[in-house]
Amino acid sequence: MRAMGNPEANITESRTYYYGVDILRFSAALFVLIYHLGYSAWFNQSSAFAGEFSGVSSPDMFKSWAWFGWIGVEIFFVISGFVICQSASRYGFISFVRSRVVRLYPAVWIVAPISCAAAIGLGMTDVSEGLYLTLKTMTLFPLYPWVDPVYWTLAVEIVFYAVVSLFILKGRWGWIYGWAVIVSLACLMFNALAIYSVLQHDSDATLGLPLQVIRLGFLSYGAFFAVGIFLWYLVTGRKKSSPEMFVAIVACTLELIVHVLYVGQKSGAGYGVGDSVVPVAVFLIALAYLYISVRWPSLFSGMGTLFCKLAKVAGRTTYPLYLLHFTAGVYLMSLFVSIGFEGEVMISFVFFVLVGLSYVVSEYLEPQVAFRIKSLYDFVASFLFHLKKDQG
Repeated sequence: MRAMGNPEANITESRTYYYGVDILRFSAALFVLIYHLGYSAWFNQSSAFAGEFSGVSSPDMFKSWAWFGWIGVEIFFVISGFVICQSASRYGFISFVRSRVVRLYPAVWIVAPISCAAAIGLGMTDVSEGLYLTLKTMTLFPLYPWVDPVYWTLAVEIVFYAVVSLFILKGRWGWIYGWAVIVSLACLMFNALAIYSVLQHDSDATLGLPLQVIRLGFLSYGAFFAVGIFLWYLVTGRKKSSPEMFVAIVACTLELIVHVLYVGQKSGAGYGVGDSVVPVAVFLIALAYLYISVRWPSLFSGMGTLFCKLAKVAGRTTYPLYLLHFTAGVYLMSLFVSIGFEGEVMISFVFFVLVGLSYVVSEYLEPQVAFRIKSLYDFVASFLFHLKKDQG
């Protein structure tokens, strides 16, 4: 997917291509884009960027539904769990790591400098710090900070990949199912305690733990990867039923409630448990759509050549769009505001510029960088193999 959250270009098993998943992936990216640009940076008056748009009224749609656009990230993680099972079940250790490196790094190497320039333009960082954060980001070092806040999701993905890689290396690929069960239970307990803590003691939804510990320890998002893993086992016939899936979905639901409470605390909007009904419903609808997409892929492949081509383009565009949208998007918004663009016109221009730029990255720039990274990886892997063979 070349998407936020899980950059896997092609979801395939045998000759099956899941066009419906590409559409879901792109839709999830749009949800996150609207949340960050429409709500987090613009409508939310406590945002660090609120001063940039103080004289521009926010469209009404941002007040009604854009505030829960963060749900796109959770959807990405479910897709990731499914996709990585697809890849790991077919690859050995070297090939699996290679596939992750070739998927993750090219777009990052192209987009990170753009985000750096935007951050400097917004006054978020100076040149020296910006260059340092850019180089750090280009290595995909999994600890905060990065040149753009959105890279926290890639940090979670990298830890997930590391777990899967370890299972493959040890010849214990089947352990991924047990791992999914464990993280589902951990996520269930953590989020239940977080909800109780907020409702009973009006405390922080993080239970006082650093966000990086919660995220990289899969305490909050582990169940979403687990849902994708369980779904893969069901669709491929490796499991006839999965009661563990129900536990994971419950854990996901609790995380969505926690997220609503957390956003309410952070923004001062005071969202409560009742406000989580719509985000939970959207997530469940997306999950049902994902199941249909991978269970009956012919429903989408039979929709015509044009649809399939557009779905693939949307899927490839998603990853660079996710990496670009926040810092570069806010910079574009401030730029258009400074030259007199208003509300809906401004956000529409920003949307088309971001999608267009992401398309250029995915179709023309990323493949060139990916080819070179792939060649370098193959050279290093071959050298190490021969070195090990000679030493043996």
